[in-house]
Amino acid sequence: MKRLTLFLLVTCIIALTISGCFRGEKEKSLIVDNVRLLLEGDTVTLFSLSRVYGIELTFSSDISSDSLTSSEQMLMIHKGDGEKTLVALAKIGEEIEEGENCSQ
Repeated sequence: MKRLTLFLLVTCIIALTISGCFRGEKEKSLIVDNVRLLLEGDTVTLFSLSRVYGIELTFSSDISSDSLTSSEQMLMIHKGDGEKTLVALAKIGEEIEEGENCSQ
């Protein structure tokens, strides 16, 4: 009986270890002030989680304006001082809809 219990325990541990190797990478996302930031590779995509007139984000590092893109319908303001970066987005002529992708 002890041998069977030990065999089942070892089998379960091996099965869990093997299945953990095949698990896919979870989606990397962050929700901040009704904005969902989704990391895919080295690209961050912004989604509005509510209907808003504009989105303002402050990053604690210097981000060049060349590395930022936005939808053609969006007005983007970029202000960096070497330590922090402020990025503001607003949709021209209307509100940003809930679930809307703001960075394409």
